Amino acid sequence: MCQNTRGDRWGKDGYYWVSYDTPFREQTIFVLSDNYKKVLTYDGGNENSISMGDSITVANCFSGKGTLKAVGTYTKSANQKLQIKIYDKKFKKVIYEQETEIAVPGYHVVYLDEELSVKDYAVAITYEGAAPVEGGAWEDGWLSYSVGINKGESYVLIEDEWLDLSDSKTIEKLGLDFTPNNCCIKAIY
Repeated sequence: MCQNTRGDRWGKDGYYWVSYDTPFREQTIFVLSDNYKKVLTYDGGNENSISMGDSITVANCFSGKGTLKAVGTYTKSANQKLQIKIYDKKFKKVIYEQETEIAVPGYHVVYLDEELSVKDYAVAITYEGAAPVEGGAWEDGWLSYSVGINKGESYVLIEDEWLDLSDSKTIEKLGLDFTPNNCCIKAIY
């Protein structure tokens, strides 16, 4: 028996059965942790991606005084290499760098090798292949959510210039046939 996250109106009072021989298209594992006090994020989940050749660099700007311990993000392929950089909020100075390789696709928390005291900053990640961005609005009859992006939240690096993902000119430069929302990057304290 499994419990869902949608409340007691779904399934049988919020529970459902899964047979031992049920084939799963995608397995998901969640590990709970009390290692962190706060997570800053703009996205509601990874539903889409943007790309530009072999790699792409995207960033989220955050404001929150504290000790940055980790960065959360999604990967779409096995053995995906990521380069993480923490910038000042104006993208003028790199204050931290770390590279990592993620073995399996999914959501991951990347622990920083050194914790950082931060206030106003940007977390940038260079992804091999595509970068995860938030998808569009979603509805399944009784449950729905809507998404959006505000100026100054998410950026993409194009030709050595940080461009705001909320700007229609940026979407045009990327050659997208959809409107991306925020980058799927979380700052974890």
